[in-house]
Amino acid sequence: MNLSKIKDIIKGINICMLSTINKKGYIDSRPMLTVFDNSDLEHLFFFCLDNSQKIIDLRENNNISLSYQDKSKGNYIHVIGKSDIINDIPTMQSKWNKQLNTWWPNEAKTEGISMIKVKITSVRYWTKDETGIIKVN
Repeated sequence: MNLSKIKDIIKGINICMLSTINKKGYIDSRPMLTVFDNSDLEHLFFFCLDNSQKIIDLRENNNISLSYQDKSKGNYIHVIGKSDIINDIPTMQSKWNKQLNTWWPNEAKTEGISMIKVKITSVRYWTKDETGIIKVN
C-alpha cells in the first residue's frame, strides 16, 4: 500500500471526521468534505468559515486527525497531520471543488472563508486485504 492508493480509497469516501484539540486539551471532531489536488500527494484540503471552532483550535495547536471509513468495502483510514490555515483567494480558488458551492455559492471569494491545508505525516489503514502504517517525511 502506498500514499497514492490511500488517497484513491479516501476519494471514494470523501467525508471524514476531522479532529482537533481544543484550548482545554479535549478532542473535538466534526464531519468535513475532503478536497483533493491530484498533483499533490502529501496534502488534503478542507474549507470552512474563518471564525469556526476548528480554525480557533488549529491556530492554538496545528495537529490534526482525519478518520475515514467505508464499511461496505471494509476500508478504514486514519490520517495524522499538521495543518496550515490559508486565506489567499487565488490559492483557495485553485483547490475549489464544485461540491463546496452548496455552502459557498460565491466560491473562494466568500468573505470569511478559510482553507485548511493538511500535510500528511502518517497514515494508518485497515482494508479487507491488509493493514499497515505509512510514514510521510
